[in-house]
Amino acid sequence: MVIPQNQVEKNKNVSLFQEEENYVNISVDPFSATSTGQTMRALETNNSGSVGEFILLGFLCRWEIRIFLFIIFSLIYLLTLTGNTSIICAVWSSWKLHITMYILLANFSFLEICYVSSDVPQMLANLISQTKSISYAGCLLQFYFFFSMCAAEGLFLSVMSFDQFLAICRPLHYPTIMSNHLCVRLVIFCWLGGFLWLLTPVILISQVPFCGPNTIDHFLCDLAPLLALSCAPVSGITLTLWCH
Repeated sequence: MVIPQNQVEKNKNVSLFQEEENYVNISVDPFSATSTGQTMRALETNNSGSVGEFILLGFLCRWEIRIFLFIIFSLIYLLTLTGNTSIICAVWSSWKLHITMYILLANFSFLEICYVSSDVPQMLANLISQTKSISYAGCLLQFYFFFSMCAAEGLFLSVMSFDQFLAICRPLHYPTIMSNHLCVRLVIFCWLGGFLWLLTPVILISQVPFCGPNTIDHFLCDLAPLLALSCAPVSGITLTLWCH
Protein backbone atom coordinates (compact mmCIF):
# COMPACT_ATOMS: atom_id res chain seq x y z
CA MET A 1 0.00 0.00 0.00
CA VAL A 2 1.34 3.40 -0.96
CA ILE A 3 1.31 6.01 1.81
CA PRO A 4 0.57 9.53 0.70
CA GLN A 5 3.46 11.98 0.81
CA ASN A 6 1.66 14.38 3.13
CA GLN A 7 1.00 11.58 5.63
CA VAL A 8 4.71 10.63 5.66
CA GLU A 9 5.76 14.21 6.36
CA LYS A 10 3.14 14.48 9.13
CA ASN A 11 4.45 11.31 10.81
CA LYS A 12 8.04 12.61 10.61
CA ASN A 13 7.05 15.89 12.23
CA VAL A 14 5.22 14.07 15.03
CA SER A 15 8.26 11.84 15.66
CA LEU A 16 10.64 14.80 15.75
CA PHE A 17 8.33 16.65 18.14
CA GLN A 18 8.15 13.67 20.47
CA GLU A 19 11.96 13.26 20.47
CA GLU A 20 12.48 16.95 21.27
CA GLU A 21 9.90 16.77 24.06
CA ASN A 22 11.59 13.70 25.59
CA TYR A 23 14.99 15.39 25.32
CA VAL A 24 13.72 18.52 27.09
CA ASN A 25 12.10 16.45 29.83
CA ILE A 26 15.28 14.49 30.44
CA SER A 27 17.46 17.63 30.48
CA VAL A 28 15.48 19.95 32.72
CA ASP A 29 13.31 17.70 34.84
CA PRO A 30 14.32 18.61 38.42
CA PHE A 31 12.67 15.51 39.81
CA SER A 32 14.56 13.00 37.71
CA ALA A 33 16.87 10.54 39.44
CA THR A 34 20.05 12.08 38.02
CA SER A 35 19.10 15.66 38.84
CA THR A 36 17.91 14.72 42.34
CA GLY A 37 21.13 12.85 43.06
CA GLN A 38 23.28 15.81 41.95
CA THR A 39 21.18 18.19 44.05
CA MET A 40 21.48 15.98 47.13
CA ARG A 41 25.24 15.68 46.69
CA ALA A 42 25.53 19.47 46.42
CA LEU A 43 23.47 19.92 49.58
CA GLU A 44 25.56 17.34 51.41
CA THR A 45 28.75 19.12 50.33
CA ASN A 46 27.43 22.49 51.51
CA ASN A 47 26.19 21.11 54.84
CA SER A 48 29.40 19.23 55.61
CA GLY A 49 31.47 22.41 55.90
CA SER A 50 33.66 22.12 52.83
CA VAL A 51 35.75 25.23 53.58
CA GLY A 52 39.29 24.04 54.24
CA GLU A 53 40.88 27.45 54.73
CA PHE A 54 40.03 31.10 55.23
CA ILE A 55 41.40 34.24 53.60
CA LEU A 56 42.30 37.02 56.06
CA LEU A 57 42.05 40.30 54.15
CA GLY A 58 43.78 42.31 56.87
CA PHE A 59 44.85 45.78 55.74
CA LEU A 60 43.68 46.51 52.20
CA CYS A 61 46.17 49.10 51.03
CA ARG A 62 49.02 49.59 48.59
CA TRP A 63 52.22 47.53 48.74
CA GLU A 64 54.33 50.46 49.96
CA ILE A 65 51.96 51.14 52.85
CA ARG A 66 51.90 47.45 53.77
CA ILE A 67 55.70 47.39 53.94
CA PHE A 68 55.62 50.46 56.16
CA LEU A 69 53.03 48.86 58.45
CA PHE A 70 55.07 45.65 58.52
CA ILE A 71 58.13 47.54 59.77
CA ILE A 72 56.16 49.52 62.38
CA PHE A 73 54.29 46.52 63.75
CA SER A 74 57.45 44.41 63.77
CA LEU A 75 59.26 47.00 65.88
CA ILE A 76 56.32 47.27 68.29
CA TYR A 77 56.15 43.48 68.53
CA LEU A 78 59.88 43.19 69.25
CA LEU A 79 59.71 45.94 71.87
CA THR A 80 56.78 44.16 73.54
CA LEU A 81 58.69 40.89 73.64
CA THR A 82 61.84 42.58 74.92
CA GLY A 83 60.10 44.57 77.66
CA ASN A 84 58.06 41.68 79.02
CA THR A 85 61.01 39.28 78.84
CA SER A 86 63.11 41.77 80.82
CA ILE A 87 60.46 41.90 83.55
CA ILE A 88 60.33 38.10 83.75
CA CYS A 89 64.11 37.82 83.96
CA ALA A 90 64.33 40.55 86.62
CA VAL A 91 61.74 38.86 88.83
CA TRP A 92 63.27 35.43 88.28
CA SER A 93 66.86 36.50 89.05
CA SER A 94 66.20 38.52 92.23
CA TRP A 95 65.02 36.75 95.39
CA LYS A 96 63.86 40.08 96.82
CA LEU A 97 61.20 40.23 94.10
CA HIS A 98 59.75 36.81 94.91
CA ILE A 99 56.66 38.29 96.51
CA THR A 100 53.04 38.19 95.45
CA MET A 101 52.95 41.48 93.56
CA TYR A 102 55.98 40.73 91.38
CA ILE A 103 55.04 37.07 90.86
CA LEU A 104 51.70 38.22 89.48
CA LEU A 105 53.48 40.84 87.39
CA ALA A 106 55.86 38.24 85.93
CA ASN A 107 52.96 35.96 85.03
CA PHE A 108 51.13 38.88 83.49
CA SER A 109 54.21 39.71 81.39
CA PHE A 110 54.44 36.13 80.17
CA LEU A 111 50.73 36.29 79.37
CA GLU A 112 51.29 39.41 77.28
CA ILE A 113 54.01 37.62 75.29
CA CYS A 114 51.61 34.77 74.53
CA TYR A 115 48.78 37.21 73.88
CA VAL A 116 50.52 39.20 71.15
CA SER A 117 52.16 36.09 69.70
CA SER A 118 48.79 34.47 69.06
CA ASP A 119 47.86 36.90 66.27
CA VAL A 120 50.65 39.39 65.47
CA PRO A 121 52.99 36.93 63.62
CA GLN A 122 50.10 35.84 61.38
CA MET A 123 49.20 39.48 60.74
CA LEU A 124 52.81 40.33 59.85
CA ALA A 125 53.00 37.38 57.47
CA ASN A 126 49.78 38.44 55.74
CA LEU A 127 51.09 41.98 55.25
CA ILE A 128 53.86 40.76 52.94
CA SER A 129 52.10 37.68 51.57
CA GLN A 130 49.89 37.38 48.52
CA THR A 131 47.85 34.37 49.66
CA LYS A 132 46.84 35.55 53.17
CA SER A 133 45.32 32.17 53.90
CA ILE A 134 44.92 30.29 57.17
CA SER A 135 43.67 26.74 57.56
CA TYR A 136 40.34 25.93 59.18
CA ALA A 137 42.04 24.29 62.17
CA GLY A 138 44.55 27.14 62.41
CA CYS A 139 41.72 29.67 62.45
CA LEU A 140 39.96 27.89 65.31
CA LEU A 141 43.24 27.57 67.24
CA GLN A 142 43.98 31.25 66.76
CA PHE A 143 40.50 32.15 67.97
CA TYR A 144 40.86 29.87 71.00
CA PHE A 145 44.31 31.04 72.11
CA PHE A 146 43.65 34.73 71.45
CA PHE A 147 40.44 34.89 73.46
CA SER A 148 41.78 32.52 76.13
CA MET A 149 44.65 34.93 76.71
CA CYS A 150 42.15 37.78 76.75
CA ALA A 151 40.07 36.03 79.43
CA ALA A 152 43.17 35.15 81.45
CA GLU A 153 44.33 38.76 81.22
CA GLY A 154 41.07 39.94 82.75
CA LEU A 155 41.42 37.43 85.58
CA PHE A 156 45.02 38.46 86.26
CA LEU A 157 44.06 42.14 86.35
CA SER A 158 41.30 41.33 88.85
CA VAL A 159 43.68 39.35 91.06
CA MET A 160 46.33 42.08 90.89
CA SER A 161 43.70 44.65 91.87
CA PHE A 162 42.67 42.49 94.80
CA ASP A 163 46.31 42.17 95.84
CA GLN A 164 46.81 45.95 95.80
CA PHE A 165 43.55 46.47 97.67
CA LEU A 166 44.77 44.21 100.48
CA ALA A 167 48.20 45.86 100.52
CA ILE A 168 46.71 49.36 100.81
CA CYS A 169 43.55 48.87 102.85
CA ARG A 170 44.62 45.87 104.99
CA PRO A 171 48.37 46.30 105.42
CA LEU A 172 48.54 44.49 108.77
CA HIS A 173 46.55 41.51 107.56
CA TYR A 174 48.21 41.40 104.12
CA PRO A 175 51.01 38.89 104.96
CA THR A 176 48.49 36.56 106.56
CA ILE A 177 45.85 36.74 103.83
CA MET A 178 48.07 36.86 100.74
CA SER A 179 50.33 33.90 101.51
CA ASN A 180 52.51 32.06 99.02
CA HIS A 181 50.02 29.19 98.80
CA LEU A 182 47.17 31.56 97.98
CA CYS A 183 49.34 33.30 95.39
CA VAL A 184 50.08 30.01 93.64
CA ARG A 185 46.42 29.07 93.67
CA LEU A 186 45.40 32.42 92.23
CA VAL A 187 47.95 32.11 89.42
CA ILE A 188 46.73 28.60 88.56
CA PHE A 189 43.14 29.83 88.69
CA CYS A 190 43.86 32.65 86.23
CA TRP A 191 45.59 30.40 83.69
CA LEU A 192 43.12 27.53 83.88
CA GLY A 193 40.11 29.84 84.07
CA GLY A 194 41.07 31.64 80.88
CA PHE A 195 41.62 28.46 78.86
CA LEU A 196 38.61 26.58 80.22
CA TRP A 197 36.28 29.52 79.69
CA LEU A 198 36.76 29.45 75.89
CA LEU A 199 36.35 25.70 75.42
CA THR A 200 32.58 25.89 75.00
CA PRO A 201 32.57 28.67 72.35
CA VAL A 202 35.25 26.88 70.31
CA ILE A 203 33.32 23.60 70.43
CA LEU A 204 30.16 25.41 69.33
CA ILE A 205 31.95 27.18 66.47
CA SER A 206 33.46 23.89 65.29
CA GLN A 207 29.90 22.60 64.78
CA VAL A 208 28.95 25.54 62.55
CA PRO A 209 28.96 24.64 58.82
CA PHE A 210 31.14 26.82 56.57
CA CYS A 211 30.55 26.27 52.86
CA GLY A 212 31.78 29.53 51.37
CA PRO A 213 32.64 32.27 50.80
CA ASN A 214 35.76 31.99 52.94
CA THR A 215 36.97 35.60 53.02
CA ILE A 216 37.29 37.21 56.47
CA ASP A 217 37.45 41.01 56.49
CA HIS A 218 39.77 41.08 59.49
CA PHE A 219 43.41 40.41 60.38
CA LEU A 220 42.48 37.57 62.76
CA CYS A 221 39.76 34.96 63.21
CA ASP A 222 37.21 36.89 65.27
CA LEU A 223 33.77 35.69 66.30
CA ALA A 224 31.56 38.02 64.25
CA PRO A 225 33.36 37.54 60.90
CA LEU A 226 33.33 33.76 61.38
CA LEU A 227 29.60 33.63 62.08
CA ALA A 228 28.97 35.89 59.08
CA LEU A 229 30.48 33.20 56.81
CA SER A 230 28.25 30.42 58.09
CA CYS A 231 25.97 28.79 55.51
CA ALA A 232 23.35 28.19 58.21
CA PRO A 233 21.58 30.82 60.35
CA VAL A 234 23.48 31.05 63.64
CA SER A 235 22.71 33.39 66.48
CA GLY A 236 25.85 34.94 67.88
CA ILE A 237 24.25 36.11 71.14
CA THR A 238 25.10 32.97 73.12
CA LEU A 239 28.66 32.77 71.78
CA THR A 240 29.19 36.47 72.42
CA LEU A 241 28.10 36.07 76.03
CA TRP A 242 30.50 33.16 76.47
CA CYS A 243 33.41 35.04 74.88
CA HIS A 244 32.87 38.28 76.77
